[in-house]
Amino acid sequence: MWLNFPAANKVERYGLTARSASWFRDLFARQGWRSPASRGPRRDSDGRQHPMRAPLARAGAMAQVDGTPYDWFGDGASWCTRLAVDDATTGVLAGWFMERECARGYARMMRQVVTRHGVPRSMYSDKDAASGAKDGSPTQFALMMADLGIRMIFANSPQAKGRVERYNSTAQMRLPTDLVRFGVGGYDEINGWSDDFYAPYLNTKFSYPPRDARSDFTPLREGVDLSRVFRTRQTRVSHGCTISCEGTVHVMVDEDGVLLEVADGTRLSVHVDAITEETCVERSGRRWACVPVAKRGGRGPAPAQDRRQLQALLAEMQGPNAAREG
Repeated sequence: MWLNFPAANKVERYGLTARSASWFRDLFARQGWRSPASRGPRRDSDGRQHPMRAPLARAGAMAQVDGTPYDWFGDGASWCTRLAVDDATTGVLAGWFMERECARGYARMMRQVVTRHGVPRSMYSDKDAASGAKDGSPTQFALMMADLGIRMIFANSPQAKGRVERYNSTAQMRLPTDLVRFGVGGYDEINGWSDDFYAPYLNTKFSYPPRDARSDFTPLREGVDLSRVFRTRQTRVSHGCTISCEGTVHVMVDEDGVLLEVADGTRLSVHVDAITEETCVERSGRRWACVPVAKRGGRGPAPAQDRRQLQALLAEMQGPNAAREG
């Protein structure tokens, strides 16, 4: 796996020199360094090779998923790709690129999986925030998978998910060159191109037939509304016919623009669509759209990575007059 060079903000923050992926490849060649992917199987202290788990027999029995950040276009912007690989065939099921690793990116990836292939029986993933909460409670993404009947299995180490980890390494070596080769212009094009063309292209080269031709993918139930699956489930308390969600104050209206009027302190079921990012409230069997009206007061945590950012934050807290006086 080639080194992933810092994003533009880290280059500026630490006074580094931005380098391209080809610069690092040349550096490896000049220094005679070897990629970890070329070092052979891991062995224990007695020299015994760690045995590899045999792939499952049927496609759809388990999807291995993982996310990895990388500067795919060599422009200093590190985007995270979420990748789902079938355990039985090593075939790519779907991928999704977003600026950061989050549950919504995994939700969008899994929506592609279930609509293109069907619902897998299980999912094998890291113990990260998108899949399993540290206190043992299910995360928003885990609740989405439960709605689909997918059993989630958590790996104790990245090496345990060897198939998807190897595919991520392959992607970092091949994809930047292939983006240029196939004329992909930017991140606004990459998601559709990746699932429609690139995944089938890679599968013809690297996947293989399962040992059992029968499939464990389950077709989606007829009439299933995926917008009710791929969404967050939250509870909010009303304040003056408004609610606060993700840093924004919303009013709740129906399709005719009529406000939802509830008493202060009423607990409401709030949902954020993982695909469209629209927020709604469900109450008494009806859906009310949440219309943003204001940003919530800035009393929460704020980043201050250096003295300049700290000074700007203090000036903002003291008001515009203080900013002018400074």
